[in-house]
Amino acid sequence: MNGLPRLRGILIQHSVNYMWINRLTMMQCVEKYLKAKLVDAGVEFGKTHDLGVILNLLVRVVPSWEELREDINALAGLAVEVRYLGYLAEAADATEAAKIAFKIRQVVRRSFELAQ
Repeated sequence: MNGLPRLRGILIQHSVNYMWINRLTMMQCVEKYLKAKLVDAGVEFGKTHDLGVILNLLVRVVPSWEELREDINALAGLAVEVRYLGYLAEAADATEAAKIAFKIRQVVRRSFELAQ
């Protein structure tokens, strides 16, 4: 039996705002793409989820990716603030997170010469 409808019902019943799932997932998506580029470039890195730290390593390899910093900072901010009790994520924020993630995804995929 699929537990997703039950989970959704529980979330709604308890007034849990679940837009944060989208925002956090978009941050994780970007994190994985950026780390894939680090691996491809042979750059060693420690355990981190900090997109700024990851980008700092990447701009040493691809200096033009500095232009992604504003978007990465915005995405990180969107994903982090929803982790705190009392913060309600809005649908517009989730949409913004998805737009930023898609843009960064395109940049990374282009660097690998992958289809968009």
